[in-house]
Amino acid sequence: MDNQKGTANRESANSYFTLMNYLQQTHLDCYSSCVVDFQSKDISAMEKECAMNCIKKHMAIYPDLQALNVPAKLSLASSMN
Repeated sequence: MDNQKGTANRESANSYFTLMNYLQQTHLDCYSSCVVDFQSKDISAMEKECAMNCIKKHMAIYPDLQALNVPAKLSLASSMN
């Protein structure tokens, strides 16, 4: 019984770290794709809309990637091409 609990805890931790890695990579991808004007400290409406759309798209496909058991790094690398 303790072995089953340990396995469940490891799977839960792996899922958590996979999600956190995916979120971090999504943030970096969306930032580098959308934030283009560094002449001002303010984010433009276009940059803000781009970032929101980027994040929404990444979050919309995450459950599908998870169901396919695709590692986050691999899925993001393929979406960038």
